[in-house]
Amino acid sequence: MQYCIDYLYFDRGRLNVRGWAAPEEQGAETVVELVTEDGKRVEMITETTVRQDVNEYLYHKRSDDAYGFLMHGSLDTARAAWLHAYRKDAAEEEVKIELRKLYRHQNSLLSFIRSKDKQGFILRRKYGDLQPEDMRYNEWYQKHRAGKAELKAQRENHFTHEPLISVLVPVYNPKMDQFEAMVSSVRNQTYGNWQLCFANGCKENKVVSERLEALQREESRIKVIVLEKNDGISENTNACLKIADGEWIALLDQDDLYEPNALYEFVKSMNEHPKAELIYSDEDKIDDETGAHLTPHFKPDFSLARLHSDNYICHLIMIKTALARKVGGERKAYDGAQDFDFTLRCVENMSEDGEVVHISKILYNWRIHAASTSGGMQAKNYAVDAGARAIRDSYARAGHEVEMEPSKFSGRYITKPVLKEKPLVSILIPNKDHKDDLLRCVNSILERSTYENYEILLIENNSETEEIFTCYKELEARDSRIRTLYYKGSFNYAKINNFGAESAVGEYLLLLNNDTEVISPDFIESLVFYCSLPENGVVGAKLLYEDDTIQHAGVTAAVEGRVAHMYHGFSDEEPGYMGRLVSTCNVSAVTGACLMTTAELYREIGGMTEEFTVAYNDVDYCLKAEKAGKSVVYDAYAKLHHYESKSRGYEDSAEKRARLDKEMALLQERWAERLKRDPYYNDNLSMTRGFYLLP
Repeated sequence: MQYCIDYLYFDRGRLNVRGWAAPEEQGAETVVELVTEDGKRVEMITETTVRQDVNEYLYHKRSDDAYGFLMHGSLDTARAAWLHAYRKDAAEEEVKIELRKLYRHQNSLLSFIRSKDKQGFILRRKYGDLQPEDMRYNEWYQKHRAGKAELKAQRENHFTHEPLISVLVPVYNPKMDQFEAMVSSVRNQTYGNWQLCFANGCKENKVVSERLEALQREESRIKVIVLEKNDGISENTNACLKIADGEWIALLDQDDLYEPNALYEFVKSMNEHPKAELIYSDEDKIDDETGAHLTPHFKPDFSLARLHSDNYICHLIMIKTALARKVGGERKAYDGAQDFDFTLRCVENMSEDGEVVHISKILYNWRIHAASTSGGMQAKNYAVDAGARAIRDSYARAGHEVEMEPSKFSGRYITKPVLKEKPLVSILIPNKDHKDDLLRCVNSILERSTYENYEILLIENNSETEEIFTCYKELEARDSRIRTLYYKGSFNYAKINNFGAESAVGEYLLLLNNDTEVISPDFIESLVFYCSLPENGVVGAKLLYEDDTIQHAGVTAAVEGRVAHMYHGFSDEEPGYMGRLVSTCNVSAVTGACLMTTAELYREIGGMTEEFTVAYNDVDYCLKAEKAGKSVVYDAYAKLHHYESKSRGYEDSAEKRARLDKEMALLQERWAERLKRDPYYNDNLSMTRGFYLLP
């Protein structure tokens, strides 16, 4: 048995450890658990993952064997414990690692790695997801939270518009120390025009009732309504909404915390965005036992596609009171995902020019404890079902029928559209020679796609082999939906696709490279669905290399004015930071290797800009679509293989690199302001170290 501990976090009873353990023989199943000195198993949450880096290093062969693990849970510091990894069918093949020997050196990654050769490949691997085990975040948090001088200045500052904000807190048998901390976090706000509205759902609890009465006497800004019975979190929240006097409402759980500058930052944003009707911020989690700040959620700006994949907005959210009442508050039928359903309905019912605004600051601390959703969706399975219904019903209200499936990653959902109509899709495939690549691509569409209403336009561009022309004829004879067009000019990807689009008769255009191969049979249905939504103009698929590592999962403009593919080279098994890889979401751009758009939009914005001969024409097209008011979407569950650049080769010569630099310069010239910031990334995260890492 070989193993490696990638990192370990242990502090005041909270353990998180990530690594891998692999048997001598690939394919054998391994078990990783925590045991006491006498061999008794310690209850932990353990998740397994496929680690292709391990498979390739140890066995020189990729596989679906899950030898990676992430373990977390509570651990008594007085108890000696061992990490025990063993082969399930061979007891003699095992390792035991005493944790005390590891967490003494938990700040040093090198001490976890057993040998120098393993050290090399682990350190070369760049996993771009922030984890609760990243101890740097707690340091980052302390450094970046508002300091005393800043808080003092905020208390003395005044805004043009200073609305009353009603903070809604449904109360039911809270732990009093947590409850008092929550109340203090509101009373200590640097913005003073707030109201704290409590709905007491446990009137028989004398300690809670007496404390609420005392708070109401102490503080004129506190209102309490006593409920006859506990009617669940949604109805109790609605009771708070009924007594709210504020222009805005904010949600707060009875055991969570606001940062002291939270309301100030929201009011500042309201003044900067007078059309705002819903505002949200970044958040983190605070460990119930240790008080450590963990798992920051640095969110993108508003992404409707992402909101239909998971409740990424979550906390802190503030909504115009009139809007909250217009939609009828929260709904009991969605308890467990009541805030999610509420947010979706508020977004749907905003005024025509209403805005959703994101504040890129950690302003909410979500407490982690065993029964909370923040501790993992495993704690509330009913919340997963309620979340799926919330998304499905949101689509239904807009006239779209979908089936929702929870993904294997907690709190993330897969949308399976049920298309009422299947409009004609024109698939444009430029080609020069490369018969085998073209056949693999076309055959995968003909044989695997479950969508049938398409035409395939093969755009021939100066092929030199006779066999490819024979291939065109054979394909046309095989299927009447296939046509060959002949573009005589020199290679220019933008011009070739524009030429093909002129002959296309489909309502949708699917730009597709000849070196792609279908993985998901329903990929066209999925792309058509997202492209048909009125807010969207462009949709791209998830593209994998032959070895199932990621070639494309959306393009970001967050790298110092340049663009880059997100998570390039990562395993398809990785969920990404906060589920980014497995959540369909808005992005700045997608690759032209598999790009769907409406024919109407393509013609409206002039197709692809022909100055971009080879590179960045896809990014430019996406930015033009965005400028025209249409969003760009990365579809996480429309998958294809992409045998990248086989047809034209890589930028491996001075001439090709010079052309690439010239086209990058043109992109920067055309979109200088837009490339300064990616709204679907986050201002707090690194643009140089790697994606989704702290600076």
